[in-house]
Amino acid sequence: MKTFTVIDLNDPEKIFIDCVGATIEHKKAGQVIIFTANGRSFEVGPQMLYPLTILLQRKIAEAAKAEGTITIPDLSEMKNDDELRMAIEGLTIE
Repeated sequence: MKTFTVIDLNDPEKIFIDCVGATIEHKKAGQVIIFTANGRSFEVGPQMLYPLTILLQRKIAEAAKAEGTITIPDLSEMKNDDELRMAIEGLTIE
């Protein structure tokens, strides 16, 4: 089974290994949820407007396809949607 890793630097910092997928949960705002090989699910990144949540979920999907590692920076310090979008678009897969 292909797996990937997510390092989430949002408070509290978390590392998830053996991830197998991601989806979006609809709350007041969008929330990315990742799934691990053992069947558990975890929220990653902050709740954001849906277009930004979709962008983050797509970046995580790139990490899954590459079987790589994606590091999500602390996005809570971003002042506006443009800063969030630029930070998410700049995420790289290792």
